[in-house]
Amino acid sequence: MNRRRRDFGMVVLGGMAFLTLGLCSLPAEAAKLAFRNDGPTPVIVQGTCLVRGVAIRGKPLLINAGQTASWDKMPAGTASIVVQDGLLPARTLYQGSIVVATDDLYYAVLPDPPGPKAKIKVLDTAIPTSR
Repeated sequence: MNRRRRDFGMVVLGGMAFLTLGLCSLPAEAAKLAFRNDGPTPVIVQGTCLVRGVAIRGKPLLINAGQTASWDKMPAGTASIVVQDGLLPARTLYQGSIVVATDDLYYAVLPDPPGPKAKIKVLDTAIPTSR
């Protein structure tokens, strides 16, 4: 009899703790992250971020010359960005980190001569909407 009461009490306390944590947790903020390819050849942009201590890779974006692609929800924090050549994916053109807050960010991927390298530059314009 006492064991049943103890088990019931543990279930009730566990349920109350679960409800309390669920109601007190804040919604995760996310930003839209967009990239425009200003180079002559296609590039692949790959992003990685930490979510609760686990590295999460975003969907690789294949961006043709003059085109724009984006991730709609990138969690706030520091993201690692890798830009690879679209014709030779084993060739890394850029690797670096960016800080993602709750504001949308728009970057241009620019060729960085000499050699097959690239750089990214923050754009002050708004992210274009897809039609």
